[in-house]
Amino acid sequence: MPGVEHDVHTLIALARIEARLSEIHGDIERLPRRVADAKRREEASERERERVEAEMEALRRERRTLEASLQDAEARLKTWRTQLMSVGSNREYAAMLKEIETVEGEIDATEEKLLEIMERLDAAEPGHRERLAAIEREREAAEADRRRIEAQMDALRDEASRLEADRPRLVAELEPTTRRRYERVVAHHGDRGVAWVREEHCTGCQTQLPPQVAVEVRKANQIITCQSCGRLLVAPPADA
Repeated sequence: MPGVEHDVHTLIALARIEARLSEIHGDIERLPRRVADAKRREEASERERERVEAEMEALRRERRTLEASLQDAEARLKTWRTQLMSVGSNREYAAMLKEIETVEGEIDATEEKLLEIMERLDAAEPGHRERLAAIEREREAAEADRRRIEAQMDALRDEASRLEADRPRLVAELEPTTRRRYERVVAHHGDRGVAWVREEHCTGCQTQLPPQVAVEVRKANQIITCQSCGRLLVAPPADA
């Protein structure tokens, strides 16, 4: 029949599980903030892409507007020149020449503006592509970070589920008296029923223990509880 030594080893195994679960729960609480940060970076990249695209689209829209105005003016000029050939008086001829001159001036001004816009577009296009590429790299990096953190959270949840499933099995291996003591502590604290003794301190409540208590815990031949928090005390193995 298992005895105290078996219970102590079982409590050490439980302490490992509880310590790891505490780490996992802490990580799971913190990681959503990192996911949110990554999402904000993705959204910021998308807004920046839209802004950069809007800047270029504004130039393209202005070019299209000027091209349409130029086509309209050229069509009007063609109409005036056609009508010029059929005017019946010098007065009408002079008036039509004036209209033609006005339209020609409009065409010249529009062509000058259109040339300026096209030069600005040509100059901006390489930088525009580079900015979009840099924005996309940042968005992809943020997305990769988010997916990696989400995968990490899933892995931690899976690990926590496995540990939580192992915990009842270990508890069932304890002697009834030890098991009841352990379950009372867990019910009271809601988390860890076992605490390591490190440097003569209970890691559950950080209370300094009498030196002799720490010595007795290391002997591992009896079940000792912290007089402050009630947790069962065990000496950590070298790798814990």
